[in-house]
Amino acid sequence: MKLQKTLLASVALGCASAFLAPGANACNGVLNSATNAVGTHNGYYYSFWRQTSQSNVQIGCGEGGDYSTDWSNVFNWVGGKGWNPGGPRIVSYEGTFQGKNANNQRGQNSYLALYGWTRVPTEVEYYVVESYGSYNPASCGTGNTGGVAGGGGQGDGRKGSYQADGATYDMVQCTRTNQPSISGTSTFKQFFSVRNPPKPWGEISGTINVQEHWDQWAAAGMRLGNDHDYMVLATEGYGGDGRNSSGDSNLRISEGPGSVQSCGDQNGTPVCCSITADPNRDGMGEQGGNACVVTPDTEGWHQPNPDNVLAAINVGGNGLDVQMDNIWYEPNRFVTGAEPYSTTDSVAGANSSVITTEGYGEDITIDIPLSNQWVSVDLSFAEMYQTELGQRAFSVSIEGDEVLTNVDVFGEVGHDVLWQPGPYVVRVTDGSLNIRLTSTIDNATISAVLVTKADEPVASSSAPVSSSSVAVSSSSVAPVVSSSSVAVSSSSAAVSSTPAASSSSSAGNSVALGSFNGWFLMLLGSLLLVLRRVSVKS
Repeated sequence: MKLQKTLLASVALGCASAFLAPGANACNGVLNSATNAVGTHNGYYYSFWRQTSQSNVQIGCGEGGDYSTDWSNVFNWVGGKGWNPGGPRIVSYEGTFQGKNANNQRGQNSYLALYGWTRVPTEVEYYVVESYGSYNPASCGTGNTGGVAGGGGQGDGRKGSYQADGATYDMVQCTRTNQPSISGTSTFKQFFSVRNPPKPWGEISGTINVQEHWDQWAAAGMRLGNDHDYMVLATEGYGGDGRNSSGDSNLRISEGPGSVQSCGDQNGTPVCCSITADPNRDGMGEQGGNACVVTPDTEGWHQPNPDNVLAAINVGGNGLDVQMDNIWYEPNRFVTGAEPYSTTDSVAGANSSVITTEGYGEDITIDIPLSNQWVSVDLSFAEMYQTELGQRAFSVSIEGDEVLTNVDVFGEVGHDVLWQPGPYVVRVTDGSLNIRLTSTIDNATISAVLVTKADEPVASSSAPVSSSSVAVSSSSVAPVVSSSSVAVSSSSAAVSSTPAASSSSSAGNSVALGSFNGWFLMLLGSLLLVLRRVSVKS
């Protein structure tokens, strides 16, 4: 969906089907669980989280730093686009932010804020609030002076006011006890700096010098952790005033004071400075709110992948595309439920940094929109964390058929070694190739996915293609290349020495039916032989 000089709301929020299209990645769709949807999209990190599953939150991501949200009857949710790790950036934003109620008054509770987390030695959830609704978050510490060890040094409560970004901000520190956090459920600090007065709802823009706010917190004894996690320009809806929240936002973020970098022009149209302006690889993108042309001078530009490459995904990667074996892998495209991790170790058998990053999680989904066709799927793994057998086990399914069952990558190849089972030949019939990893022990992990065009598998010449032959069904994995597939003899329609070897895929089920027919024929032959011998003896 290409943007020209309009904001994302004009093309995304006005079309509900854009949120529900098959194959949409985690940065587009209905936020329908209580877990984080995190990853990278067009060069930016995103995080969307919802506390309860009953309420409705719709999210969408566009070019560069664009994102949109629409929510109703929500108890608690927060999400946006930004960076991982967070840092002392100058963050610029523009767009719209508002609640849904009569006359667009502040009867609905919501924040627009720079939002982030630090971990050790202090877990802190922090906000620089630019606008808010019926509840002022600077009220959270009123009357509370207890604090917890390792927090702000002077206990919870109000910490005064300061001038930054041309406005007044009120500081407050609070403690959350046994509440949802970046580490699960924990006790942690909250730091708020709240613009006073807040910016009005509706059309909104501004600049946040992050370092200025961090310096003011430090001077007030509010100490962030040293380990910075993500930082996003976030929209949040919260029912803290006893009423659930409803609203929408449509925002564009960028780094720097908002001035458009010049990288030349082509026939009067600016040239894009960074490839993040052209995620669709169609030669046209957007930068600083203006249309631009992608050329070989654009940062991150590379030759297109070969025509047979349908998707190449660097799971857990960040930033620009990375090359491996003359194919360019895009970071985290179409990936849901995977947290990024990387290693500085050398991975044996790998010739690219694609394999030194991974996405890990209990339930990872990769939905790649494709036309209906036969494809070949290559998966790349490396155990870069566990160093003992039995510390990780997970299963992998493609198009609903399990191709790897309770696999332990360390048990297969050891620590820091590339493992590439497959490839797996499958047929896409519903407009989307689905790959799912589910964990049994610890988390599932994957480093890369490569999808290429494939020819339809040819059945053995000695057996007709039928429901009981080795032909692959419309959603099954071809039985010729998987360690969990069924080996079939090519000599006849009879079975191999292991006629019912596996049932981990529908291809296996298909072969099992053929095996039954083979055994039946063998049994019938034996019976006829016995009858013949009896006849001879008589």
